[in-house]
Amino acid sequence: MPAFRAVAGVAMTVAATTAFTAAPTAAPPDYSKQVRCDADALKGAINRANAAGGGTLELAHHCTYTLKAPDNDSNGLPVITSRITIDGNDATIQRDPMATPFRIFEIAGPPLTGPTGPAGDLTAKDLTIKGGNLTDFSDTGAGVRVDAGGTLRLTDSTVTGNTNVGQGGGISNLGRTVLVHSTVTDNSSNRDGGGIYSNGALNLTKGSELTSNSASVSGGALRIDGGTAEITHTTFHSNTAGDGGAVHVNGGSPEFDDSVITGNTSRGSAGGLDLEIRTVLRRTRVENNTAGRDGGGIWAVSAVLDDVQVTGNRANDRRGGGIFNAFELTVKNSRITGNQASGQGGGVFDDSGTAATVSHTRVSDNAVTGSPGQGGGFWNNGTLALDEVEVTDNRATAVGGEGGGIYNIGGDGGGTGVNGNLLLTRTEVVRNTAGTGTSGTNAGGVWTNKALRVFQDSTIRSNHPTNCVDSPVRPDSCTN
Repeated sequence: MPAFRAVAGVAMTVAATTAFTAAPTAAPPDYSKQVRCDADALKGAINRANAAGGGTLELAHHCTYTLKAPDNDSNGLPVITSRITIDGNDATIQRDPMATPFRIFEIAGPPLTGPTGPAGDLTAKDLTIKGGNLTDFSDTGAGVRVDAGGTLRLTDSTVTGNTNVGQGGGISNLGRTVLVHSTVTDNSSNRDGGGIYSNGALNLTKGSELTSNSASVSGGALRIDGGTAEITHTTFHSNTAGDGGAVHVNGGSPEFDDSVITGNTSRGSAGGLDLEIRTVLRRTRVENNTAGRDGGGIWAVSAVLDDVQVTGNRANDRRGGGIFNAFELTVKNSRITGNQASGQGGGVFDDSGTAATVSHTRVSDNAVTGSPGQGGGFWNNGTLALDEVEVTDNRATAVGGEGGGIYNIGGDGGGTGVNGNLLLTRTEVVRNTAGTGTSGTNAGGVWTNKALRVFQDSTIRSNHPTNCVDSPVRPDSCTN
């Protein structure tokens, strides 16, 4: 009997020891951890930080953490449910290319049921997020998904090589996302927002770049469907989409400041920016973008441009080499130069019933190269008001081309109706060129079939082959 008690005591001691060592160590408040170069170690560190209500993780220098299977649902890592900071140290977190499809990060919003709690909040610096893949058409964000109420901040980081059949190849932002000096590159979506899809609060700043992303439908780099978007000192380069090679705006209140939209391509309209709702651009360059149809640089329902350069854009098969105005456009203190359209409006095309106000702006060296060859600088079928504008050295050089500087047409083609209202104040239409016709008197300066609403302190001169001889209605003071 005593021997049994001794054995039992040993057994009880072993059991207690085993139970003690098997229980996870509680993470201290504001958990801090140096994470060795191992994917499972990274998952464990995130779980502990979540359990502690937040923490800081320092990744191994230059390590690649390769995720071979999802941790939960469609996420490679545990969902971020607390405030976590990751110091990347030039590390990469990637999905194994041979693994089943999943995203890398999901950042949760506040709990929808049960006790209230904090939302997920991820701050990462010097980190690459790579290779996420989603194949569910309804899922968003193959690299990172930010749920409503969640927050993502990336500094000196890269989101690359993520693919999604749904919206948001790189990032889906339904909460709040801030990118500081970060790059979103080589991501793709079979729908919208190859780089980023946003329906929350978005801030891109301080030298961030969105490059070489693609979307089958719209917004090669970025699609905005709602919320707010503040974009400053950011470059959009070499992105492609069906419409809106760089950006498609369908909601929200976006503003672009001190940014560059260059070298983007669309198969349809809007090689650079597709602006379906009021968008403001300040001190921004829109240059060398190409559209398969209308709006080489910008296609806009509503846009305000202040100190913007729209240069070197092309509308290969339609209208508006620089800008296609679909409803309302305000341009001031800007330059619209060196753009090209195949049919109408080398610089600016104002569609039927639109309103455009352009002031203190130079519109020069734009061209229409094909048929019908109308409006090297402007083509207008709405209301176009120019105040202190230089319309110079534009060309509509196709055979029979008219209105090298401005082509203005009334709504019914006969000069009546509410459309085709042209107002010139303190404006010069100089050295523009039209094509040649049988008469040799094509209007190189202004062609209009409707009397100008305003012609004040303005000049139409030195255009070729004539200023406005072939125009059905000759503006006041316009002579050959």
